Amino acid sequence: IDNHLTLGEQAFSRGDLAGALTHWGEALMQARSDGDAASELEALLRLASAHRELGRLQTAEDSLTAAAALAAGLGDDSATARVQTAEGLLALHAGDPRRAEKRLLKAFRAAQQASAPTTAANAAVNLGLARAALGRTDDAAKAYGAAETLFESLGDRDGLADVAVNRAVLA
Repeated sequence: IDNHLTLGEQAFSRGDLAGALTHWGEALMQARSDGDAASELEALLRLASAHRELGRLQTAEDSLTAAAALAAGLGDDSATARVQTAEGLLALHAGDPRRAEKRLLKAFRAAQQASAPTTAANAAVNLGLARAALGRTDDAAKAYGAAETLFESLGDRDGLADVAVNRAVLA
């Protein structure tokens, strides 16, 4: 399972969405066959991101619905926050920044409660995008500030670069 998840991530990073879908689909089938709910959740989240990028929003939403049920069944608040972050991104992609803001704020708070700083940082930076799309630049800047603080604490240079790019767009 891990090999397929890794190969899918590598393909996704190269822009090979078909390859990513193939590997993540294999990981999903293997996880289901093995009864590995955590790996199934991971595969569903990744499949949702690829489908979102391909514009297959309903398929992405279906994957996230299944992932949300798994996260709830696992009782994993961090996983629930990751699903909510993905739901927020999907709403942004679908052109619904209000819905995105609600999901991402919920994800940010859930990630903080679950002591999941990476998830909280990702939710915060995307919350900034949603608020910027709503024309609320001051609120977007605050979300980017929260993301920056978290990415700094994690030593995440890519996350910090993402915040810097998004802040520059606000200016």
